[in-house]
Amino acid sequence: MKKSILISLFSLQFLTLGGVVVTAYYAFLNKTNIQTTQAKLRSTFTFMDKMAEVQKQQEDARKPIAVGSQAPEFSLKNEEGKEVKLEDLKGQKTLLVFSQTNCQYCEKFYPILNEFQEKQADVKVVLMHYGATPEQNKSYKAKQGIKATMLAAAAKQMNDYKVLDTPTTVLIDGKGKVLGSKNVTNLKELMAFVKQGA
Repeated sequence: MKKSILISLFSLQFLTLGGVVVTAYYAFLNKTNIQTTQAKLRSTFTFMDKMAEVQKQQEDARKPIAVGSQAPEFSLKNEEGKEVKLEDLKGQKTLLVFSQTNCQYCEKFYPILNEFQEKQADVKVVLMHYGATPEQNKSYKAKQGIKATMLAAAAKQMNDYKVLDTPTTVLIDGKGKVLGSKNVTNLKELMAFVKQGA
């Protein structure tokens, strides 16, 4: 009888110990699973935060440069290889026209710019020509019959002025403040844009 009680007690202790071990094992697994899940969630949330940041940057990039903001500085070479800075243009209202080679819309816009310059001598027109050297700009200017000064612009200027496509016009006042930014396609629209920024 004592023997069977001892066996029963021993069995009960063994079962209890087994239960504790199993519970501890499952708790360990659960803790490991929780830690793994937390790590996965952490990386997922980090990824989601990065995606939200990229989306915000893309949305900001699609917005035109803010009216009233200071025009971003630049120092670029013109078609003669001479350095031209934004500060050189201050004191007079300036129309920056962002363009590039092989842009059909730009090529149609150059004669409009020439006509604009004849009618609006008080506004300085500067072509911010993307992706070309000063030498290439000199030859392109002659070929297209462009009258405006051409500067060899780079991706930095396109980004700084939030230019997504060409031609894009940015109007700046004599103090270097942005008056507006717009894609225009004809003389009437261009004249209205410049007048609106007056």
